Amino acid sequence: VDKFFSCHYTEVRAMTSRQECIPVDDMESMVYEQLKAFDLYNEGISPQRIICYRDGVAHNQFEEVHEVEIHAIERACQKIAQGYQPQIVFIVEQKGGGARFF
Repeated sequence: VDKFFSCHYTEVRAMTSRQECIPVDDMESMVYEQLKAFDLYNEGISPQRIICYRDGVAHNQFEEVHEVEIHAIERACQKIAQGYQPQIVFIVEQKGGGARFF
C-alpha cells in the first residue's frame, strides 16, 4: 500500500473450479478498494504504476484475461479519478510449466 513497498494490502475472492478469469465485477471492485487504500495511506497520492501478477492462465485464455481483467483495472482507475491512467504491468504465469527448481 505504501510507496516504499513496505506495507501491503490484499483482497481475496473465491473462484469456482476450472474458472480461468476473475469475474469482471470482482476484479474491478478489488482494484478499486486497493487504490482507495493506497490513496488513503499515501495522503491522496495515487500510484503511477499498477503491477498485477496472475497465475494459472492457460495459453488459450490470454485474450479473455486481457479483455476482462485489464479492462476491469482500467475501469477501477476511472472510478478513482476521471483521466487517471497509471501504467499497468500485467504478468501472467502459464499453467503446466515443467520446470523444477532445487
